[in-house]
Amino acid sequence: MKLDERLYQEEIKFCANTAAKLGYKPEVMFELMLKVKSTEMAGNEKKTLQELTNKYLN
Repeated sequence: MKLDERLYQEEIKFCANTAAKLGYKPEVMFELMLKVKSTEMAGNEKKTLQELTNKYLN
């Protein structure tokens, strides 16, 4: 979704639907859009993101 550094509504909807199928609340998309980088993320950044998104699991 962030590979080309542009956000398209269709991409956001697709990712939100995928997240819902994986058991996440739709609100997780806001956290992901704010925190996920288009470049490689360090291990501690990934761990922090995982802990944050776990709060959105149904």
